[in-house]
Amino acid sequence: LAGTHWVGSGIGDGVGVSFGPGSSLVTIDFGADGLVEAFTGCESGSGGYTSDATTIAFTDLAFDGEPCADPNMQEMSDQVLFILYGSDVTFEIEETELRIERAGKTLYFTADE
Repeated sequence: LAGTHWVGSGIGDGVGVSFGPGSSLVTIDFGADGLVEAFTGCESGSGGYTSDATTIAFTDLAFDGEPCADPNMQEMSDQVLFILYGSDVTFEIEETELRIERAGKTLYFTADE
């Protein structure tokens, strides 16, 4: 989890997964120091995090509030914020793929090499 630059590869809503062209704008970086930086496709933000083998707790997240010019990107940005600001956030890493999930909403990432 830590030390890898994760680039968005899709979003899911429990029914299907969208791999739209804007999903690659979403990024997240977990530092070994417990800090996280994220870009929702529209907004930049950072805060803290703790994790164990399957869960992540985000703390003190702050985003710049930059609105999206494209309504499709706003929907994606809103889903990223929904997951990051939530409780009971789980994750799974399989090879170079990261999945972060909360309440049936899922963010998919690929490790940037």
